[in-house]
Amino acid sequence: MSYKNVIAILGLSVLGFDSTLGWAQQPGSAPKDKSGAPGRGMMGGQMMAQHQEMSQLMAKMMQSMTAINTEKDPAKLKGLLA
Repeated sequence: MSYKNVIAILGLSVLGFDSTLGWAQQPGSAPKDKSGAPGRGMMGGQMMAQHQEMSQLMAKMMQSMTAINTEKDPAKLKGLLA
């Protein structure tokens, strides 16, 4: 088999695979849970909870960093860094 035939077959395979993935990712093809909302199953709720927890931790970190940046007294700064 020549290289041109191999390249043509690979190209057609990639196009077929790509079009199949594109069809599978359309919004109407997403599985629905009991509430009828697409993509809001157990994983969606778990991701939302993790996102909320991460947001809270980031807010606490930003408060700590602000306190460290505004503190001028070296003794108090040492305590904040500990």
